[in-house]
Amino acid sequence: MDNILAQGELIGEQIAGWRRNLHQIPERDLNLPLTRSYVCHALDELGIKYSLSDAHSGIVALVRGAMMPADAKTVALRADMDALPIRERADVPYASKNGAMHACGHDAHMAMLLGAAKLLMQNRDRLFGQVKLIFQPGEELSGGALRMVEEGALHDPDVDVVFGQHAGLMSSELPGGHFGFYPGAFMASRDSFVITVHGKSCHGAQPASGVDPVVIAAQIVMALQTLISREISGTDTAVLTIGAIHGGETYNIIPETVQMRGAIRCLDESQRQYLKDRIRQVCHGICETMRAACTIEYEDGFPVTVNDPDATRFAMDCAKRLLGEARVHRLRKPLMTSEDMAIFLSRRPGSYWIFSTPPEKLKPYPNHSPYFTIDDTILYQGAALLAEVTLEWLAQNRS
Repeated sequence: MDNILAQGELIGEQIAGWRRNLHQIPERDLNLPLTRSYVCHALDELGIKYSLSDAHSGIVALVRGAMMPADAKTVALRADMDALPIRERADVPYASKNGAMHACGHDAHMAMLLGAAKLLMQNRDRLFGQVKLIFQPGEELSGGALRMVEEGALHDPDVDVVFGQHAGLMSSELPGGHFGFYPGAFMASRDSFVITVHGKSCHGAQPASGVDPVVIAAQIVMALQTLISREISGTDTAVLTIGAIHGGETYNIIPETVQMRGAIRCLDESQRQYLKDRIRQVCHGICETMRAACTIEYEDGFPVTVNDPDATRFAMDCAKRLLGEARVHRLRKPLMTSEDMAIFLSRRPGSYWIFSTPPEKLKPYPNHSPYFTIDDTILYQGAALLAEVTLEWLAQNRS
């Protein structure tokens, strides 16, 4: 049987089963012993060899084609593995009960990559090269992609191109069961910061004897918003959010300090650096004017996720042939969510696309909702697309 989609449909129940089993054992960040054990067992059953990291729960598996040219090229396919610190409230029989939740589709990503692995093994006679299967922990919190890259996930053998996909309700542009592609800057960078304003505590009845960090923090919040509205072009996109403010313990005492936590998202790396610099200048300037001081802790997170135009066009053409043009879309606009798939795509050309998978019989909820769920009966289509893109890319790029 040559049709990968038909082959995928035949293993559709197995892919959905993998996803539901993984959904019941969500684990957070870098240490995922149950998840890694489950994925390794599935790879063992498929006859696929793999290596494990000693520092975290990452897995790198390798599928070698039966048709290996002298200078065989390597495709990498990536899935993230970690869950979120969310207590599940979705009404499904396979819901998590351990206080964590696969609320962003990572269970589906693992299941689709396992499905793609099985399809590639079934089609090794058409595989003109080799495929690295990267199962990555720590996407939500600690940036597992960078750790895996630093450990050599893209080497031995060297990876030529990398592909991946994200399930869930990621874009309002896509109906269920449809795929969305976007060349260039597709998903935003994600940086975070902590600003602590240091004033001078005093009684609320005598504000002139102190320096009020609450009032100063309020001025900083408003001033930072003007960085977006007045210093970023109206045709560009960036987001600055102050998500938490903490200061004081009672109503009539001006506190010593106020702490603010926030985040920056950009679709352009030069704007990302510009806003980082301007946050420091604005905060220090306001505090100096108001007789206070401030400290700023700035954490550089994920870069912009940039899809290679040629690789994206290639994957999109494969999707149209496999699934039909009506279900494949060039998205009108990028997403302001972020992804550490950006790390892989900053090292190698490739493409990351979205697969809309809202449930058929339940109300759809966005990713990161405690009610989030997906239609896992269609995941075989995502697995088939990963396999098809891999087979076609290696066939067209063989020596």
